[in-house]
Amino acid sequence: MITFSGFTYLVACFFLIIVGYFITPDHAFGDSQASKMTTAVVAFASFVGLWLYLTAAIYYKKTIVIKGIKLKMPNLKTALEQIIIGSLDILMASLVLYFTLTCFVDIPFNAFIGAFIIAQILGVYSQVPGGLGVFELVFANIIPQAENQALLYGALIAYRIIYYLLPLIISGIALLIYEGYLGYHHKQIKQQRKLEQLKHKLMATAEQLNQKAKAITDKVHHVKKRKSKSNRI
Repeated sequence: MITFSGFTYLVACFFLIIVGYFITPDHAFGDSQASKMTTAVVAFASFVGLWLYLTAAIYYKKTIVIKGIKLKMPNLKTALEQIIIGSLDILMASLVLYFTLTCFVDIPFNAFIGAFIIAQILGVYSQVPGGLGVFELVFANIIPQAENQALLYGALIAYRIIYYLLPLIISGIALLIYEGYLGYHHKQIKQQRKLEQLKHKLMATAEQLNQKAKAITDKVHHVKKRKSKSNRI
């Protein structure tokens, strides 16, 4: 599942890099020919990677074994679903920042989404946790009409809080409630088991006492019977 999720994000990145290359403002790629060439190479490599993945999904049916782990290529339908779902996930994340950013910067969505895609992907592949710092720096350098950097970084901090911190707090509270419920439920089960065990012990003890009482009654009855015979004699 982890591998499948990783490939879903990877192919979505390939797709969005290609889209971002065509819709991102020209100044985002730098003024030098080397920067523009590097960007074009990355976009072409993404196209090749995406094409190879879709081709493998169509034609490659063998099981891939990596260090004892067996992997199977998805079919074309699943591969396309990976691209769509992964892309939608990234785009939904971008809307959080976009609606926060529009309060401070007047920017069209087509220019914003290209900058977001580039910053997001560079942040992920920088291997910095959450792309913290890398994403903000790249995005601030790409975004047009961002003369007031304080407002821009304020929007980026708000994005971090809404998209990362709030879900963490909510999920943490939900986890604590769930763990508390499980603890209470397990405690109730243990108490119920103890009551059941006590009930079985009491029933067993009562059965033993009943058998002993019956044995004593039979013995007394037998003794009385013998005495009655002796008196008759």
